[in-house]
Amino acid sequence: PRKQNLLAEVQAIVDTPLDNPNEQAEKVKQYRKTWNSLGHAEDDAEQNLNTQFNQLCETAFTPCRLYFAEQEKLRAQHLTTRQTYLAQAIRLAEQVAKANEINNDSSVDFKSLEVELNQLVKLWQNAGQVDREVYQEINNQFNVTLQPLKSAIKAFHQQNKTAKQALIANAEKLLANDDVYAAVTQVKTLQAQWRDIGYAGQKVENKLWQNFRKVNDDIFALREQQSNLEKSAATAKVSELESALKTLEENFSNVTQLNDLQQFEQALQALHREVAQQKPKMVSLEKQLNVKEKAIAKKIVDFKQTNEKRQWGYLFSTLEQGVENAQCFTKQNDYQQLNNFWQKKIKELANKASETNREEATLELEILSGIPSPSDLQQRRMTVQVNLMQAQMSSGVAIDLPAKFSQWLMLGKFTEQDVELLQRIKPIFQ
Repeated sequence: PRKQNLLAEVQAIVDTPLDNPNEQAEKVKQYRKTWNSLGHAEDDAEQNLNTQFNQLCETAFTPCRLYFAEQEKLRAQHLTTRQTYLAQAIRLAEQVAKANEINNDSSVDFKSLEVELNQLVKLWQNAGQVDREVYQEINNQFNVTLQPLKSAIKAFHQQNKTAKQALIANAEKLLANDDVYAAVTQVKTLQAQWRDIGYAGQKVENKLWQNFRKVNDDIFALREQQSNLEKSAATAKVSELESALKTLEENFSNVTQLNDLQQFEQALQALHREVAQQKPKMVSLEKQLNVKEKAIAKKIVDFKQTNEKRQWGYLFSTLEQGVENAQCFTKQNDYQQLNNFWQKKIKELANKASETNREEATLELEILSGIPSPSDLQQRRMTVQVNLMQAQMSSGVAIDLPAKFSQWLMLGKFTEQDVELLQRIKPIFQ
């Protein structure tokens, strides 16, 4: 009965094989062991029971045999695959060895080499099982082949680690640089050098980068702090210079004299020079100063022109009143309004005793200024004009009408006839 029960169990895995062929094979093996441990049945039944048991075991083991045969093929394929990976490893090792022989590590792309090596190791790990008796040998060959590659990459990582540590040390020194902007420029150079250095290895690369980045951040923070200080100082300086401009405008708001206007102009120019030296540029304030300097310069020019016309008026009035009143020119009211130059000239004129003819000199002034002369003097004017042209061509001296008038005035005593001539040339200077 125990053998019949065991036959029923074997029949069960024949009818419904297990999902795992290894478990199925183990079951069949266990059933045979159990069967062999059982005693003999009756002679007539023993042979029949053994035949049934062997047939059922063979049937139950058939899918296992097929599975094991397939596994054998796969292990053979896996061996071929591993041999291919071993060949790739040998090729990589030969490339590195050749570079070492000629001392030219730069010809090795260690980054690509490391990527390729890691991929190759991963492929090897997933290459599948091979027969145990050959795995140990081929696995040892693979590991021995990779060892020089790993050593070369490790040396490369160590070299890069040392180089990056040196960059970090150089960056840390820049923190003590008083010129923070120069430090920023130099640390940017270090950043470019960092990018040119290769990978330092998984264990240290990120830590090195974090250390280097922190020093960089500290340097840029110092620049930001310095920039804020400079902006505050610049803002304060702008306020100071704007206040100085406002004070100048208040102090010279009601000036009416040329000397005061000129002092105001000089003060504006001095302030403008100071503003121009500031960094960063105070563009708005410089524009204001440009506008105000142009305005005061025009005001000075206008003042001088007005004052000059006024001086001519006082001069002509002094001459006319002196002749009309038959008094010394220096006693006329407008004489006191003349500047030092014309007062001196008037005094010299008052001392002239001999009379002179100013007709030709009057024509010269009319010709040089471009105003017309009386119609009855046209012929004479043409003669004088020709003489003037010849004299001017030979001398090359520029025309100075006020100087010409001074010469005209100092030719001799000023008489009533000269007052008529004066009326002709007054329009030149009014």
